[in-house]
Amino acid sequence: MNTSLPVQPSQRVALLDVLRGFALFGVLLVNLHAIVFYTTPQEVLAGVSWPMDSLLDRLHHWLFESKFVTLFAMLFGYGFGLLLERLGTKGTAVAGFFFRRMGILFALGLLNLCLWWADILHVYALAGLALLLFRRASNGVVLTSAVVFGFGFTWAHFAFSKYVFPLEFDPALAQAHYPALLSTDFGTMAETNYRIQRLFQTTGLVVYMYGHAIGCILFGYWLFRKDLFGRLEQYVRMIKQVWWIGLAFIAVPWAFVYAGKAGLMENPWFYHGAFPLFQGAIFGMSLFYSTSIILLYRRGLFKRVFGAFAQVGRMSLTNYLVQSILYVVFFYGIGFGLLGKVAYHHIWALCIAFYVLQIAFSAWWMARYHYGPAEWLWRQLSYGRRFGIRRASGDTP
Repeated sequence: MNTSLPVQPSQRVALLDVLRGFALFGVLLVNLHAIVFYTTPQEVLAGVSWPMDSLLDRLHHWLFESKFVTLFAMLFGYGFGLLLERLGTKGTAVAGFFFRRMGILFALGLLNLCLWWADILHVYALAGLALLLFRRASNGVVLTSAVVFGFGFTWAHFAFSKYVFPLEFDPALAQAHYPALLSTDFGTMAETNYRIQRLFQTTGLVVYMYGHAIGCILFGYWLFRKDLFGRLEQYVRMIKQVWWIGLAFIAVPWAFVYAGKAGLMENPWFYHGAFPLFQGAIFGMSLFYSTSIILLYRRGLFKRVFGAFAQVGRMSLTNYLVQSILYVVFFYGIGFGLLGKVAYHHIWALCIAFYVLQIAFSAWWMARYHYGPAEWLWRQLSYGRRFGIRRASGDTP
């Protein structure tokens, strides 16, 4: 009989929740930019843009693009390391349980694709299965494999996909669906989101997307193996070193800009050899952001801000899905229809407003319940049994 129980709230790592909440803020920011960049036709966007928007767009791609989804995937791997450890101590049939749990997450991702064409849950569900292959591997093998997937697949993506299928995703293909996204029919909107996702699947980005996800998840699993959050004080010196390395990587994207202006990107040897460095900048800047949070948190600074991040991070699956609902309500035709009326200079204000709503919702919910609604549903379906969700009178989060 399966007697295992899900990870209890009292066992959660506070810093892990803070980082999850921080990552979700970044994911929200990047997704709002994607809505504007990918699904608003350029002639429509030009009508609502300010002169500063071009600079804001470049800064976004430099500082934020891909960095937070990278961190979110690492934390996904760390969290599943916690789960695998608990399953092992309870004698649960890990493989069967893990396949079921990933299958449920994949189904949630497919449902979320009805609302948001850039869903990452279905990607994480498939990529997360790789953890089973490395459950008994050494730490060295896990870390090496993370590098191979995270960098090797990236190199393959840029080096070979341009000769097989289109390397880049052409935003004009998604922008052609702009009228359908403004439809007041839910079915039309859902079908359009699936169509846009399929456009991504037919480019070289699909190789990058899964390789990157597996690499990040394995790296997060390796951090769990090293017990990063449980032995934080032992790793402070290393964390500070990683912070400096990550800071240095901020210069890499600008170097690529100048390399392009100098015509170096036309040289195939430079082109193929340099892009793993670009991927390194994504990982490096992601680690720079996360180590900054860790070092500030350790010193007891910005407690209220980190407390707000933790509220969102404690129900990260629910809040990721809530963000998709917000996109529908505010941008699509069945909601307020702001698509085509929003430019890059609006993004930060919208992001902060949406995130404040999520903080308030999370605080209200977690004061009354043990788990977020999506987390609770996922647990029940995974374990095949019912778990209480409401807090008892006087029970504190």
